[in-house]
Amino acid sequence: MILKVKSHMDTAHIHRPPASIRHEDWQGPIQLAMDLDQLVGIVRAYLAAWPPEKLRALPTEVAGAALSNSEAIVAGAVLASQAELKLKGDEPGYGALREMALTLGAAASRLRHLHALRSAY
Repeated sequence: MILKVKSHMDTAHIHRPPASIRHEDWQGPIQLAMDLDQLVGIVRAYLAAWPPEKLRALPTEVAGAALSNSEAIVAGAVLASQAELKLKGDEPGYGALREMALTLGAAASRLRHLHALRSAY
């Protein structure tokens, strides 16, 4: 499956497995994001890939977080990481929450990198 992400400059074609919520499947597309618009599009596609039953297993503040702009990526990463730290590895929903925290954390890291590139020019 190909994810098409439009930016103000061009369209990026990023390959990803269908309906995957695994961090390792999204790390590559996140790292390939060339600008903020692409990154937001990738994170929105990631969030849309979550099946409703998996979302229901997440804490409300994590599952219900909207992604209105690039700054919301950082807020989502913090919320997911905080929630992950409160759970133990054997508790229900921990695995899904860990995937969300890792993926949003990677997106937040890419966002910082893209901001640094923008301010360098």
